[in-house]
Amino acid sequence: MEHSFVDRERERQFLETLASRKGAQLVVVYGRRRAGKTMLTSRFVSEKKGIYYLCSKGGEKEQLELLSFRLADHFRDEGLRSRPIQNWGQFFDYLATRAASRFFTEFDEFPFLIEANPAVPSIFQKYWDEKLSKTQVYMILCGSSIGMMESKVLGYRSPLYGRRSGQWKLEPLEFRHVAEFFPAKTPFERIMEIYAVAGGMPFYLRSMDGDKTALENIMESVASKGMPLSEEGEYLVREELPEPATYFSILHAIASGKTRQNEIADHAGMKATAITRYLANLIRLRLIERTAPITEKIKSKKALYVISDNFLRFWFTFIYPNKSYLEEENYQKLRELISAGFNAFVGRAFEGVCMQFLCRLKSKGGISFDRAGRWWGAKRTESGERETAEIDIVLLEGDFKIILCECKWKNNVNAAEIAKTIEGKAELVMWNAALRKDEYLIFAKSFSKKITEFNGRKTRCYDIQDMEKMLRD
Repeated sequence: MEHSFVDRERERQFLETLASRKGAQLVVVYGRRRAGKTMLTSRFVSEKKGIYYLCSKGGEKEQLELLSFRLADHFRDEGLRSRPIQNWGQFFDYLATRAASRFFTEFDEFPFLIEANPAVPSIFQKYWDEKLSKTQVYMILCGSSIGMMESKVLGYRSPLYGRRSGQWKLEPLEFRHVAEFFPAKTPFERIMEIYAVAGGMPFYLRSMDGDKTALENIMESVASKGMPLSEEGEYLVREELPEPATYFSILHAIASGKTRQNEIADHAGMKATAITRYLANLIRLRLIERTAPITEKIKSKKALYVISDNFLRFWFTFIYPNKSYLEEENYQKLRELISAGFNAFVGRAFEGVCMQFLCRLKSKGGISFDRAGRWWGAKRTESGERETAEIDIVLLEGDFKIILCECKWKNNVNAAEIAKTIEGKAELVMWNAALRKDEYLIFAKSFSKKITEFNGRKTRCYDIQDMEKMLRD
């Protein structure tokens, strides 16, 4: 199914702004694989009549030869084709002679060049300083290995540090742009379910068909032997991290609900202190995040670890622990396992979309808050029992205003019953309890009846029709 280029206006404007400046420009674009970097940058370079080069995993000699052929095709230089460039010095000399006026070029998957020759950053720095910085070249270095791009290209110790004109980390699309991948007739509920699996990654979304249910898409594109997405979670980890087996165990533990450091360590068969560096690496790569209750400091002992990416969370929840069924092509069993837990899985992703909705509503003046996040906690009752509670989203403003939100991926929700539940949980939230002003907010697929107040507290209700209207606006 074909899809047009979606969103990325800010990223495109970033590239255009640098293009309008005089002098040489060295631009770094990086981000997770499948985020749409190549489509963004290669289209930009193509429109500028420049040279796009996709680095390979081959040796340096082969890379220079392939690059020579690319240059020869672009400049119609048959002499270069018959006598390919032998070293980087020759390449930069050649490029410098062609860049007296604005000339665009891109090295996509630049980390592959570094793998072929670790000295590449130093080589590029030397010839950038000596040759290209005095020209009108516009060079893009693009890569999917976040760790390598941040350390070998952007890092303070990188030889290229201080040479770049700008950098942009391409993030997944927000939910409000996901609908653009599907026909206008696609139900909003189905888009939400697809988003819960694919997140905002363009490649994953292009693998989904809006005319099919989320489960049908999963069984055809993810839970099907031989399909690219069936092993995508494994590729994501292996591409970035050594000791992948340890990281697989950690991510599976988090996906299965073991979210405290000691629980994760027990699952992985490690000491809690030994697992710290593994968690730090996953946080650095934005694969997981450490989150604390909104009323606590981030270093709180109450902090939990969650998988940041929808697809990775899906893969480690349903595919990784059931790979045996996938390998033996027992799709009926896989379908049963996914079906049994899918609604609850979507519910957690729905919370993220509700947060995006609130940020959108805030930008339009429909609500105000300073901070937003989840809350969980506990207290001892008079009888000595430990009472625990979680609140999906809590909004704080100043020192006294708090909005407590619940997100229910259900139909015909009784708003009054949910408000009563929130009221009970609110008693456990000790944030400025004596002076604060509470409000309630409820999200649901649909309501049997909406309410505007509960026991004197302002209460807002939003169903998916309300959300669709706001997010599509």
